[in-house]
Amino acid sequence: MILLPLLCTGAATAAMLSQPAKSIGRLLRPDQVPQTNSVQEQYLVALTRNDEAGWLAVSENFPPDANSTNTNYYAKSMLQLARFMMSEKQWKQADAVLERLSADPRIDRLYRTLALAQRCLTLEQLNDSRRLGEVRTQLQAAYRELETSNRDAALLLNRLIPEKDRLRLGLQPIVNSPPSS
Repeated sequence: MILLPLLCTGAATAAMLSQPAKSIGRLLRPDQVPQTNSVQEQYLVALTRNDEAGWLAVSENFPPDANSTNTNYYAKSMLQLARFMMSEKQWKQADAVLERLSADPRIDRLYRTLALAQRCLTLEQLNDSRRLGEVRTQLQAAYRELETSNRDAALLLNRLIPEKDRLRLGLQPIVNSPPSS
């Protein structure tokens, strides 16, 4: 009679241990993300959650086509989604997000260039040397174009991308002096 409850407890414990572990954070963060009153608030919710559902909710609740503010937050949230995926070693998914973002003409050139730089990192992880070469060439061209058209953005990019990565990607840092007239 005592043996039956012990067997049931043992079977239940074995079943629980065979299931993938769920973090407390995942249990507390359902996939349904509540809509906020502004795109800025939605982005901050995504920032605190730092999960796929949170980052996707930014553009789902505030479509990028509605206005330029939404477009900028869409770009920022997709860059963060890709970073999240990279941290989870979801390289193919991150590359797909970055590929769409870097090719989207609605997106500010700075964000598209950052997406190209992050794509290079994902393609390195995927050992895809053919596409890495293509994307690196696109990145170098975008960087030169940014340097010519928006020097402040190019300088910001220099600060955002570590020097060792810039050199590896073939991005020559610009000098912090004003352009000659």
